Order: sequence, then C-alpha cells, then structure tokens
Amino acid sequence: MKQPYSEVRAPTPELNEDPNAILLPMVGSGLLARDNAAGDTDLTPPTSATDEWPLMYLRAPSLAWPYVFGLAMVAVIAIGLIFGLAPATARRGFNSHMFFLGAAFMLLETRSLVTFALLFGSTWLVNSLVFFAILCSVMLAVFLSARFPLRPSPPLYAILVVALVAAYLIPQDAFLSIQSLPIRYASASFVAFLPVFLANLVFAGSFKGTGPSADVAFASNLIGIMLGGMLEYASLVIGYRHLLLLVIAFYLISAWLLRRRRVYETVAPEPWSAREVAVG
Repeated sequence: MKQPYSEVRAPTPELNEDPNAILLPMVGSGLLARDNAAGDTDLTPPTSATDEWPLMYLRAPSLAWPYVFGLAMVAVIAIGLIFGLAPATARRGFNSHMFFLGAAFMLLETRSLVTFALLFGSTWLVNSLVFFAILCSVMLAVFLSARFPLRPSPPLYAILVVALVAAYLIPQDAFLSIQSLPIRYASASFVAFLPVFLANLVFAGSFKGTGPSADVAFASNLIGIMLGGMLEYASLVIGYRHLLLLVIAFYLISAWLLRRRRVYETVAPEPWSAREVAVG
C-alpha cells in the first residue's frame, strides 16, 4: 500500500566532524501528499522531474496564484506608466517589430541559461560562462552589422528558425554522453548560442534601420523584454524546452510585421517636402 509522504529528523553531525559537510537533517519517505497535517488522502504521485521540466518542488505543472497576481501587478504598473508618462507621439510610433524581437530574445536567453545549468550545474561559474557567451555574440553581431550592410531578410530569418528548430529537437541528454567537458561545452554552445547570434544579427540590422525613431524602437524592445520575462513563468506549465516554440512564433511574427512595414513604406506616398509646400 502506498504511504503518504512524511519526514523524520535525522541525526545531525557536529560541524567539527567535517567542516565541509553539507547538512541534510530532513529525510523523507513515501509519496508527496498535498497536506498530511489536514488528513489529505490524495496519493497521486507527483510529476517526475525531467530535463524539459526540472522542477522537483512542484507536484504537477501549474502556475501558482501568487505568481499570477505578481505578474498581473507588474503588467498593470508597466501599462500605467506607459500611458501615464509616455507622450502620445511615442505611443503612436510604437515599433511592434522590435517589441517581438525583445520578447523572443528574453525567452531564448532563459532557455540557454537553463540548458547549461542542466549540463554543467547551476553555479555562478556556469552562469558567468553563459552570459559571457551571450554578450560576445551580441558584440560580434554588432561588429558585423557595422562593417557589412546586413539587414533582417527572409534568408536570415530562415536560418534563425532552422537553428531554433534544431535546438528544440536535439535532446539535452545527447550532450551528456560526451565525456570530454571542453567538447561538450563547445557542442552545447554551438546549438544554444547559434540562435542567439543570429537573433542579434536580426536585432542589430533592425535597430540600424530605425533612424530618427531609434529611441522609441529601443523602448518598444525593452517592453518586449518585459513581456518575455513574464512569459518565462510559462515554463512552470509547459517546460523550458517548449519555450522555444514561443520564441519561434515571436520571431515569425516579427518577420511578418517587418515585411508589412516595408510594404507599407513602399506603397505609401512620399510626404511633401517643405520646398514643394512653399511652391504650391
């Protein structure tokens, strides 16, 4: 018969026995029940933690109400500040293309960080290596965009989507079979950071083309980053791997919005110059 989860106090060793010991005074046994103190008899086993959903502290994929209330409060404050402080001209010039680029990149960065934490451990060194690689990819993309006339184009978006699909399809345990840590790091970096590099190429080329409205475009991108940060909590329900599906969807939407803007700018009539107005 399955027993509900219970904890017992284990003997705690003295620190002078082993100063480097990690003390684990609580030992559990049985299945995790909802509330043993209240006499809850629900013995449904919890969802097993996996590489896609490495959340051992959750009984099942779900989003707790405190998270929902907290995210809703952040959204309300952000929207209130935008409509309360931003001038009307800035709101009318909102750049939806840059907005979705920001949301997608934030989710992509989160996925990269979790990937390396699963492969090499969740330590400060691993986090530092991840952010170092992301910043290097940003710097390289900006350098290439400054030296060459790179613009977000259908071929560039196609390569980005292919890289994201490959990162989605390749399982994490495929890298764990690689015994050499340098080779494992190099292969995992290529799969995880190739989309990051391509996404930065798209962003750098897009931002270069904003011209006089660069401030509004950058603000739109920051708002998108806030949305991406809020959507990170969707991993509690769908897992970290499926966040890449949101990333792919956001980049496809950004590509469609960019194409729509270019078509509009091509079809829309040119505004009259000051000289033409004076002569007229």
